[in-house]
Amino acid sequence: MIQRELCQRVLQRAAATGADYAELFAEHTVNHTVHMIDAKVDAVNDAVVAGVGIRVFKGLRSVSASTVDTSETGLMRCADAAAAALGEGTAEIDIVLHERSFGDIHPVKIVPSSVPNARKIAILKDAYFAASDYDEAISQVSGTLLDVDHKILIANSEGLYTQDRQIRTRLAITAIAEKNGETRLLLARTAHGSGDVRQRHQPAVRRPRGRASGDGNGLGRLLPGGRHARGHRQRLWRRYLPRGLRP
Repeated sequence: MIQRELCQRVLQRAAATGADYAELFAEHTVNHTVHMIDAKVDAVNDAVVAGVGIRVFKGLRSVSASTVDTSETGLMRCADAAAAALGEGTAEIDIVLHERSFGDIHPVKIVPSSVPNARKIAILKDAYFAASDYDEAISQVSGTLLDVDHKILIANSEGLYTQDRQIRTRLAITAIAEKNGETRLLLARTAHGSGDVRQRHQPAVRRPRGRASGDGNGLGRLLPGGRHARGHRQRLWRRYLPRGLRP
C-alpha cells in the first residue's frame, strides 16, 4: 500500500515537534454488494473506503490527522498538520521500520474481485428461488450477496511495519411468511472468510419473540424452534439453500 521508506519519512515528519510516539494507519476497503428482491436484481453497488490516519503523542496530549491523498505530498502534508498541532518545539528522532509478518491463518481460495457479477448473481438466485418456492405461505423474499476486500497497514515510531488483508463473503436471504393473518420472518445467512461462499456456512434462523413456533397455524414448520426444533432445522436448510450451501 505505502512503501516502508515512505512511512519512515512520514513518521519522522509527524514527530518533528517533539512527539514521544507517532503512528500511521492506512486502509483500503472495497465493498461489493448484489441485492435481489421480487425475483429481480435490485442493485449492484461498489463502495471504496480509503485513507490514512496519523496520530502523535506527547506526554498526555495526542493529535490526530487524516487524509485521502496517499501520495507522498499528501502524506507529508498530513504529517505536518499533526506535528504543527502538537507543538512548536523541535526534536531529532530516528525511526527505522522493520517489517513484521503474522502469517496467513485463513488462506484466500477465491478472491471476490476475480469472480464476474454473473456468477455472483447466479449464486444469489439459487438461494432466492429455493426460499421463495419453499412454501406457498412465503409472500416476499429478498437476498444480498456481499464481499469485502479489506487491506490495512500499520507503522509506528517503535519500528513496527506490518500489513494485513482480510477477505470475506456473506450471503443472506430474508423471507416473510404470512398465514391466517400472522406474519413471520426467516433469516438465512452464510459467511466465509476465504471469498468462497460455497465452502463453509454459518446458518441462522431468527424467530420473533412471543408465541412458540408450534402454535398450530401452519407456520411452525417453517421456523425451527420450540416444539418443532428436532429435525426441522436440517430439513429447512436442505430445502432452503442450493446444493453447494447445504450443511
